[in-house]
Amino acid sequence: VARSVAKDMQEDLDLHILKHDNYGKGFIKTCKISPDAYIQIALQLAHFKNQEKFCLTYESSMTRLFRSGRTETVRACTSEPCAFARAGIDKQPIDECKAL
Repeated sequence: VARSVAKDMQEDLDLHILKHDNYGKGFIKTCKISPDAYIQIALQLAHFKNQEKFCLTYESSMTRLFRSGRTETVRACTSEPCAFARAGIDKQPIDECKAL
């Protein structure tokens, strides 16, 4: 049964891989943004552009400074990324997007 379900899921998958090499994490860091935060906001923007709504997301993160470390949750879908995505879709001036 599991094999059949996996095969059905595989046949329903539509995957496109695009290579992006215009810039990398070095450039993103010069913008004073973590590469991980950049990707999280890019995913929110892409989902909003495609679905015209936001999705609740979270990402686990390791808090190394605590004894034995802990896993905490980072919520990527807050009001700030949503405002940024809307500004990008509405083609707001770049200075307004940077302010967000």
